[in-house]
Amino acid sequence: MFLSTLDTFPHFLASADGLISSIQPTVGLSGSSLFLKATVFESTVIANDPSEAGEDGSWLRRMGSERFTPWPHPYGETKAWQQIYPAPISSKLALESLKQEQFHTLPFTFERARFVVPTETPPWAEDVIDEHYIKTIFTHFLGRAFCLHKAHAAKWRTSHIKNPEFLKQLGPSSTFDNVSPGRPRKLELAYEAYCALNPNGHSGPWKVVRRDLSITFGIQVSERTLQRMKNCPKNY
Repeated sequence: MFLSTLDTFPHFLASADGLISSIQPTVGLSGSSLFLKATVFESTVIANDPSEAGEDGSWLRRMGSERFTPWPHPYGETKAWQQIYPAPISSKLALESLKQEQFHTLPFTFERARFVVPTETPPWAEDVIDEHYIKTIFTHFLGRAFCLHKAHAAKWRTSHIKNPEFLKQLGPSSTFDNVSPGRPRKLELAYEAYCALNPNGHSGPWKVVRRDLSITFGIQVSERTLQRMKNCPKNY
């Protein structure tokens, strides 16, 4: 969804020696796209195949970034996604949680960390259904960087990244508040996260709460800080 918001803007591929080529990000109704990715299931299969994953997973890191990890439930456990990625209760908490999330798909034409066409074709690109558009990228544009015109990039940031209505669509929650500048205080953020996980309080040790906040939201707080929190309001 996130990359599809770039489809309405002209794209360019730039080489290291300054050659710039204009290219369509999508082709009509064909389904061809510069930002095509393998499905979660396909990516998991690729990751489990040494001939495609590369030595020590080198291709997985190169194309999927260091934050790529195979999805552990590829066969349709529908509740697993919500359990691993619970709906954030506020935009502040959502942005903090985003830092801890992983990618579960592998791109075909771009290295996710650098946004460049790889210098060689990834092993799984041979299986792509698109026989023309995607393979043309590898034939003519290996090693090039994806670019937008400066004015278009500014327009995109305004219409999407700075737009709270768009940010709401990035998660399953409908309770995002407006994104405000500034870093929230750690105690407030921890309190929101604690209430999200324990709306009726908890009965176990604080070290378990501390662990759960770290795993689910990436929030690191001491047990002493947690013990300072009051009970969550019933309508939280």
